[in-house]
Amino acid sequence: MTKTKSTYLALLAVLLSPMAANADSISAIDPVGEAAFGSGNFTVGWSFTANEDILVTDLGYYDRGADGLADDHLVGVWTIGGMLLGSATVTNANVLDGLFRYASISSLLLSAGMDYVIGALNSNSADGYIASVSFSTPDEISFIQGRFAGGGSLAFPGSVDNTGGASIFGASFKFTEVPEPGTLALLGLGLAGMSITRRRKKV
Repeated sequence: MTKTKSTYLALLAVLLSPMAANADSISAIDPVGEAAFGSGNFTVGWSFTANEDILVTDLGYYDRGADGLADDHLVGVWTIGGMLLGSATVTNANVLDGLFRYASISSLLLSAGMDYVIGALNSNSADGYIASVSFSTPDEISFIQGRFAGGGSLAFPGSVDNTGGASIFGASFKFTEVPEPGTLALLGLGLAGMSITRRRKKV
């Protein structure tokens, strides 16, 4: 291995290290106190603000008892105006992480300062959902309010939850932070340098 190539590989290792750290997905919600369970034909969800640019990587549904889902559940993410940005079907085959099972999706960019809504279809399932009196969110997002919609198909949760509890959670998501522009620019330079080195060798 030439000295030049070694230098570029070392540079890439440094550049990729913060990106690798950011590759660990963060759970959006952590319900603490369980107030009640519910079922019925509803899309249950909640609205939130993205405090930073984030990439949604997985959509999840609450697994009561962490012992498997009785049914499949559609989960969606909307703009606050009701435009569906992405969705996935969460099944019993998906990985359990905490209180939720998550299905991977193509990364979905949510912009800093914008409000969004996540919701999941329960459709009279025995799985139900959690009504939590206490929960926490990471710094990258801020919870706004619980929301829901009636009906047996996935729908934008346009109605506000005024049941008196903190919120109802059927849906959750996981996300990663967006790499800083400077990091991406340096990574591009490193890759370009390696490409030039390879071309010179071929000549």
